[in-house]
Amino acid sequence: MHTLLRWTVIGGLGCTLMGCSSLHLYNSANDQKATSAKADYDASKITDSIKLSRAVFDALDTKEVEAFRALNLAERNAALLSLLSESGTSEPRTTKSGFVARFNKRLDERLKLLTGTSQDARQAYLELTGAMKAVNDDAESEGLARTALKGFDTAFAALPDCNAEVAGLRDSTDLGKAQTLLKKPDLKPKHDVVTPTWLGGIKAVGDRCAILIQSRQALEGKKQKLSGQLLAAANDTNSRSVALKDKQSQSKDAAAQLKAATEALANAQKAVNDAKATPDLTCDLSQPAAAEGAASAPASEKGAAKKKSELCEALAKLKGLEDFGIQAISEERLTRINDILAAVGGEPTPADKAKAEPGLVFLSTSSRFGQAWTQYQQAGKLPALEPLLIDKEITTAQSAYAQAGVRLAESRVQHAKAYEAATLLEVTLLLQARAEVASLGKAPATGTPCDLEKPTVFCASVGDLLSDKKLAKTAGNGGETANRRAYRALAYLSESYSVARDRQLEAELRLIDTEYRVALSKSEASLSGWNALLSVPVDQLKAYHAGGIKPAEAASLAAQVVQALAAVGIAVRIK
Repeated sequence: MHTLLRWTVIGGLGCTLMGCSSLHLYNSANDQKATSAKADYDASKITDSIKLSRAVFDALDTKEVEAFRALNLAERNAALLSLLSESGTSEPRTTKSGFVARFNKRLDERLKLLTGTSQDARQAYLELTGAMKAVNDDAESEGLARTALKGFDTAFAALPDCNAEVAGLRDSTDLGKAQTLLKKPDLKPKHDVVTPTWLGGIKAVGDRCAILIQSRQALEGKKQKLSGQLLAAANDTNSRSVALKDKQSQSKDAAAQLKAATEALANAQKAVNDAKATPDLTCDLSQPAAAEGAASAPASEKGAAKKKSELCEALAKLKGLEDFGIQAISEERLTRINDILAAVGGEPTPADKAKAEPGLVFLSTSSRFGQAWTQYQQAGKLPALEPLLIDKEITTAQSAYAQAGVRLAESRVQHAKAYEAATLLEVTLLLQARAEVASLGKAPATGTPCDLEKPTVFCASVGDLLSDKKLAKTAGNGGETANRRAYRALAYLSESYSVARDRQLEAELRLIDTEYRVALSKSEASLSGWNALLSVPVDQLKAYHAGGIKPAEAASLAAQVVQALAAVGIAVRIK
């Protein structure tokens, strides 16, 4: 027994002095197997498939844009050719056969598709965009007023979205209307002297809401004057922009609530005197958490149960915000994991433990670490390193996927704006082309017979305008010749294809592209999660078998141990 104890002490001290990574004996065969497993896993390049998929996807996306661009240019060339060529019929020439009539017909058809009308299209659209801007500005002002009001009391966060009831708060003479609307009859400041300040904030929200309602009504009126592709593009841009701003704002507020709720729950749990009374902190996000503990439980336990409910509610709210919420949850989780890793990596100081405690509470809300806080509070035990490292890798993958999703949501708004701007540009170019032709004078009724002996602008083809000197010198408004007006009109039409429609097609393709990229990001997140589950254990296995006491180290072990024993005054013989 003494001999066994002696060698245990000698081995422990020797290995400590020699810096062994573990106390097991080195096995070259196992080390080779672990090294081979690590090499095989690295050679599999499990994540390279996603990189390859992205490269292929980017290449296909580029080719698709190029193909549609070529098709658009072909359609442009066909349109111009049809206007430049003659009809080829033997029917008597009328103004309907002339370049001007055929040009206006083509423009009118396209303008009606874009705006619902071929008359005053640009003015109607500009009025619509002005009304939309007014709604956005008034919504921002109303939001600022709400933010200021929430600063008085968190209960005001439950104020309904702008409606007639909220607008009615502008006429408040006391807190009664707000109390009724929020269903909190006891809502009031702690000191009566603050009541006028509260009342001013409440009335400000009501006033801004009333203005916002008026702006929305004006916008609806403008929409009645316009239809077609332009209105659809404007509505799409507006709805995407509002949804993006709403999710950005909600996720920011909910992330702050999550952080505060985590700290509050950790403090509440430490206040629970009976460690055995530690509740299950796992959050079931499919249903609301219980707000209070058992009726007979001490106040500290009830308080902890309430804080748990608040934390679970914050998590559920973020989960409902999809990628925006997942990003916030992942960032908070990574912060908390790093705090715990700092405590796990050695002899944690009291400060390290205090910093890690909120993280243990936060991790306990998920099933993977459901007992983390219980084990810590009851036995002072921190989680093992490997599960934390795996969870960190998985959370990092989830964060990357969520960030990609957020960027895609932001890019959708940009693509929608680009599509809307390109559609407006096309309308502008077509209206400019029409103005050039209109400057030639008032066209006679469509189908008016043409006098071949006395050709006119409205009976002429483009070829006639170029070859007939009399037509070429016909002056329009501004003193420019008819053929110059015709050329400029054709140039505007050409640009409506090569620039405006080209941008429309690209923006539309980019919008479709984002849907495929969402699926690709999900696949990448899933693969990254599996990679974390596999790579971390493989790395740990290799590190373990590479450690231990090797034969070369054992040769000098005895001498070092004797020196160590002498230095600390331990007797060499153990009796």
